[in-house]
Amino acid sequence: TVALTGTTQRFINVELGKPGGNPRRVFNICHVIHILSALVLFILTEAVGIWYIHNWINIPAEKAGDAMFVFQVSTVAACLGIANVPFQGLLAAYERFRAQTIIDTVFILLRLLMVVALLYCSGNLLRIYAVMISGISVATFLSYHLYCYRRWPGVVGWEFVSSLAEYREALSFNNYNLLAASANVVKWQGGHFLLNRIFGTAINAAYGIGNLVGSYVEKFTGNLAMAAAPQIIQSHSGNDTERTRYLTNTVSRLNLLINLILFFTLEADLEFLLGLWLKNVPDGAVEFTKYTLILGLVGSTTVGINQTINASGKIKWFKIQYFAIYCAAFVAAILLYLYADVPVYTLLLVYIAGDALSRLVTVLLAGRILNYPVKEFVAQAFLRPAAVTAIMLGYTWLYRMVGLEGVWPHLAGCAVTFVTVAVLCWFIGLTPGERRNIGYILRGKKPVG
Repeated sequence: TVALTGTTQRFINVELGKPGGNPRRVFNICHVIHILSALVLFILTEAVGIWYIHNWINIPAEKAGDAMFVFQVSTVAACLGIANVPFQGLLAAYERFRAQTIIDTVFILLRLLMVVALLYCSGNLLRIYAVMISGISVATFLSYHLYCYRRWPGVVGWEFVSSLAEYREALSFNNYNLLAASANVVKWQGGHFLLNRIFGTAINAAYGIGNLVGSYVEKFTGNLAMAAAPQIIQSHSGNDTERTRYLTNTVSRLNLLINLILFFTLEADLEFLLGLWLKNVPDGAVEFTKYTLILGLVGSTTVGINQTINASGKIKWFKIQYFAIYCAAFVAAILLYLYADVPVYTLLLVYIAGDALSRLVTVLLAGRILNYPVKEFVAQAFLRPAAVTAIMLGYTWLYRMVGLEGVWPHLAGCAVTFVTVAVLCWFIGLTPGERRNIGYILRGKKPVG
């Protein structure tokens, strides 16, 4: 869904950057593509998923019925999510982040209320939970549709576009995005399948905890990239090279700094925080969560340049290399598990190595395909965060040497860690101009420059 949203957002923003652009035509092209994508997804999941549950999944026999029920309900919800993508992309393209935040926050709170409601339910709680979450998906689908039809009736009004050339251009971009999305499916869901098959459901639970923490961090830090994407795309389509590069380098650095704040705050006392959150922390959850956070940190290094790549439309080799590297990493993890005595979290270690290689290749390809100044990007995006990282690694070592005991000392330690890394990011990670402008914004004034 994330990959597909980027397709809609990119094409609408390019259209908005053109004199006399026609966003309605572009939206309808994307709408048709995503409806067809949802149908293809439904057919594929029904064909492959049912076979997997009946023949391959490693769960107790008495739970097979529950697995099938959850699978069917989740499939419908996923298809609705795909069909909803153009409407989410429309909000992002027009930078209606407040509306998107309100909608998402309301439904997050509803999910929380549903989990609380499970305490008072009886019967098969797994099935009840699946129906509740899918109900939220339906409500989200309707909310985005109603908002867009009220806000932009001239854009979302139905208009069938018969030009195959225009579909071909969008499909080409969309399909390469889907290739990268497929790599993410291999990375996360393939990891679940692999660990389930080799180690069973207990390790799946530990891996799932790590994924959950990582997804929340990614959603939080991804807001900056989402907010910057329309500006980068429109600057690129308007041939404003200087502004495009400034935004690309700055967004990459700021996103990395935000990730560093969250990473060091969580990682310094991860075992305590997981114990505070979970009644019973699964074996291996601490390690899986730690390496998932590192993987997210590595992935945040090219956020800005990824938006510039999307803006250029020349995404073919960037997506192919990402897909190829992650498939190779997944195969390497399988071989290590089968033929070497390695820890259960080896999968994530391989992913970290693969992702670091993919980010390096991305930057080098940007220099070659887009003529992007690589040295300038590295200097402006990485040097300040690298200084913050070096200091925090020393701080974390000293923090663990103290050996805190008790809930309140640990909470105080987490607060001190957060303040320390935040202060370092403020004074070292940001430029004087950025600190000044943030101060203006906090005081309700207009930033300069």
